[in-house]
Amino acid sequence: MRSGLVATAGLAAACLAVSSVGPALSSSGEPEASATVVRTPAVTHEDAAPDWREPTASVDKAPKKLAEDLGKSEAGTVVRIVESPTKPLVRTVAVDGRGEARERIRKAQENDALLYVGVSQEVRAVGAAAPAEVLVNDPKRSQQWALDRLQAGDVWEQSQGDGVTVAVLDTGIDEHEDIPADVIAGPDKTGEGNSRSDGHGHGTHVAGSIAAATNNGVGVAGLAPAARLMAVKVLNSSGSGSDYWIAGGIIDAADAGADVINLSLGGTGEGSMGTAVAYAVSKGTVVVAAAGNERQNGSPRSYPAASVGAVGVAAVGQTDQYASFSNSGDYVDLAAPGVGILSTTGGGYQSWSGTSMASPHVAAAVALLIGAGAADPASLLESTAEDLGTAGRDNDYGFGLIDPFSALAAIDVDPDATVPGAPTGVSASVASNTVASVSWQAPGSDGGVAVDRYRATASLAGVQAGSCVSTGTQCDISGLVDGGQYDIEVSAHNLVGWSAGGTASITMPGIEDLGGNSFNAATEVSLGDVVRDTIAMDGDDDFYRFEVPSAQEVTLDLTDVPADYDLYLYNSLGTLLDYSYRAGTNPEQIVATLGAGSYTTLVVGYAGAFDAESEYVLTLSEGQTPTPTPTPTPTPTPTPTPTPTLTQPSAPAPTPTPTPTPTQPPAPDPTFPSPVPTTTDQPEVRPDRPGRPAVEMTGRRAFVASWAAASGSPTPDYVVQMREKVKLNSSKSNKKSSKKNKKRVKRLASWRTVAETDQLSVNGRINRNTTRFRVRVQARNSAGNSGWTSSRWVRP
Repeated sequence: MRSGLVATAGLAAACLAVSSVGPALSSSGEPEASATVVRTPAVTHEDAAPDWREPTASVDKAPKKLAEDLGKSEAGTVVRIVESPTKPLVRTVAVDGRGEARERIRKAQENDALLYVGVSQEVRAVGAAAPAEVLVNDPKRSQQWALDRLQAGDVWEQSQGDGVTVAVLDTGIDEHEDIPADVIAGPDKTGEGNSRSDGHGHGTHVAGSIAAATNNGVGVAGLAPAARLMAVKVLNSSGSGSDYWIAGGIIDAADAGADVINLSLGGTGEGSMGTAVAYAVSKGTVVVAAAGNERQNGSPRSYPAASVGAVGVAAVGQTDQYASFSNSGDYVDLAAPGVGILSTTGGGYQSWSGTSMASPHVAAAVALLIGAGAADPASLLESTAEDLGTAGRDNDYGFGLIDPFSALAAIDVDPDATVPGAPTGVSASVASNTVASVSWQAPGSDGGVAVDRYRATASLAGVQAGSCVSTGTQCDISGLVDGGQYDIEVSAHNLVGWSAGGTASITMPGIEDLGGNSFNAATEVSLGDVVRDTIAMDGDDDFYRFEVPSAQEVTLDLTDVPADYDLYLYNSLGTLLDYSYRAGTNPEQIVATLGAGSYTTLVVGYAGAFDAESEYVLTLSEGQTPTPTPTPTPTPTPTPTPTPTLTQPSAPAPTPTPTPTPTQPPAPDPTFPSPVPTTTDQPEVRPDRPGRPAVEMTGRRAFVASWAAASGSPTPDYVVQMREKVKLNSSKSNKKSSKKNKKRVKRLASWRTVAETDQLSVNGRINRNTTRFRVRVQARNSAGNSGWTSSRWVRP
């Protein structure tokens, strides 16, 4: 809950004093025996929301200032909101350039009923607990870790959101086997024609997390399966929209009787959305919004999450650590699972990550509470949230991770009950380099309400480094990657709140993290190095920088992968050049022809995957490693110089002097690079060109490429590249911007090596902004490479 937030300009596609939760403290700092516990904040979201009839600062701001982001000759839209007797009315007018926009704004400011005026802004989609008591037969339910963490089975025994309407303001909601048929088809603000059609998939994914049909023998389960969905289309098929689309959608959804509005979208300017949020809250609608996915870019304020009265939601992964992308800010109210969330898309199911995936879990929890009769569900979720990070509310988690089970139970808790006493006999031991095993004894007093769980946290130098939750008296805290003495604290929980903590300490050995944690802090390595490192936790990104002395082919191999890791390659400006992201524990490889200069490669876990105990191996090679060739008669091979292993990030091992290669006669075909040394017993054979690849679409974002197999000995492997044409940024139509954007229309999207096959299936690899794409194939063996053979351009 917030007041006095300041809007900022800019576009993108998630502090108020509150009574403390817990026992009162005596002057000595110890809990008093007869403490009175305040379980709900003193100020509610309804109290914090402004009167929607209050004009915004834009009504008095200079038209020149309000129109400054529009190009001199750029087409745009001036948005104004005016007051009517019953609700705010959104009005728009198209303008041709900055000058006309100023004049329209000046005229609008002469209207005494004006609440807001400005130029349209773009908004984009911002894309572990005890087992459930209630068993359902949805076959993919076991893959939904978020429902386990939120104790969905226990929650469903108390409420499933019956009679509650949740409006999903997004890219639409597709017809889907796992989406209930009674979805209310709300308005389509985008002009694409139908809110029950989702050309992007984002809105359908969000809807499934909220209310996918449960116990129907199909797919996944939703957290509030009995809630009714309302589809309001405010983002187009590319996942973007205008602020006035959002504002109009909020107003329409509130007028249509939505109890909850979910906004898994955001932009860096508030525009007309703030007035609309205030109007919806005044009608009793709870507005939930994603906090944004720009943490690595400084966490710019994201609207409408930062609008007064909205509930801003951050994302956490399976270890309860905030996601590496999740924005931090004073507008973050709650946290929810948002990493690797399996839900409905198109004709199937996919796992996505983002604060967009966290927000619907909070919207669903609000629906559960409304269905159970809660009068102020947002405040109830805040007062019962599981505190993460620093004690009390913080900018990373807000009031903490939502706990719908405790929130539901707290609706009717005895007002005389208190929190439990502190656990006793806390002890900790080293289970592994990064895991501490913690045990304790139950407290002497449960406060009059049974203890339902315990939480153990480990802090290093005052900063929380890990935690675990248990219904028993033991659990393991993982992710303690730094060596040193950790302070361990164990608290008990009942339906009133958390107790004071019993404490202990432990010294952990930790592990050495070689890879730099950001692009600018990348660890220096050299071609020829072999790096052995770990992804120690969700958010541990390993960046390595290397120099290429002259134009050449460079191979990056990621092997011995203990989890689903991906590999990326950037130039010195941070522009993505190439990537490899095979599913599961398959090795990754990038082969690229690079000019002289500095480059950076990134090793990162997909959807928060990590394994702190097992090393991966990253090999940087000059040229592609030849494929060993079996021969009838063994031929002596020159002994290669051993490649050193990188052991310290501050002192990379020197590149060894290469072993001289025997002189090789010139290759007959100058289009091929010089082959590896051959003998008269092994005649040089290069692979033929493969046939023109054929491309078949198998879904919205999946394709199968096939080609004629090439001949050659040894049997060639294939390198497959995909190129794509992407949409221009339509909001930048002036000549300078258009010229810049056209350079990005055609770019390398992905490529990978395929061994001894003439077909490649790729799922989920098509960029959402792709208009056309094609693949090209090259055959390679140890004797050389064929030329490239390309398919025709294909529409996704």
